[in-house]
Amino acid sequence: MLRFDRGDSARSIDSAAVAPATVALSVVLTAALLALTTGCTGSSSGGETPESQLPSGGSQVSTAPDTLGEDATATLHGSATITLSGASPVTVRGGRSQPVTLELTPSGAATIDLSMRSGSSALFSLSGPARTGAAVRNDDVAILLAASGVLVDTSSGNPCVATYDAVSETKVSGTVTCQTLQGSQKVPVTVRFSAT
Repeated sequence: MLRFDRGDSARSIDSAAVAPATVALSVVLTAALLALTTGCTGSSSGGETPESQLPSGGSQVSTAPDTLGEDATATLHGSATITLSGASPVTVRGGRSQPVTLELTPSGAATIDLSMRSGSSALFSLSGPARTGAAVRNDDVAILLAASGVLVDTSSGNPCVATYDAVSETKVSGTVTCQTLQGSQKVPVTVRFSAT
């Protein structure tokens, strides 16, 4: 209950009522701005904010939806070692402008996209599904070892198999084994890669 002395005026009463209203409005606007900025994900809805995220007439504002159940993309950095039968291993690295990208879905499915190189003399790229526990035979793989004259490319018919030790938002690692021709002989090319 408010009590007023004889010296209090209507102006004092208005100030007392305006101060809590100003604070409440400030809280509502801050929450609405937070919901709008964290809720805009450029989703398939055309980037529009769902009505549940817009401020209501009252003092409560719906919070942004939980995005933990949505696809996640991890950006990692790493290296790989390419070994050709009878040759010295070559190390390639992912550059800052070409990080390893791993996209994970809520169901646990993952897709990897990486490109690592050592100048213009060696290259390893891998793109496609990534999973532990079973060999992956449908990844797109390209390997170049210029010094040995070796080019492996699954789109040209070179068979490759990828096996993954770890596939998570913080680490992806595994081995890719391919077959290529060197002269008239089939030789294995093995790539061991890791990114964190």
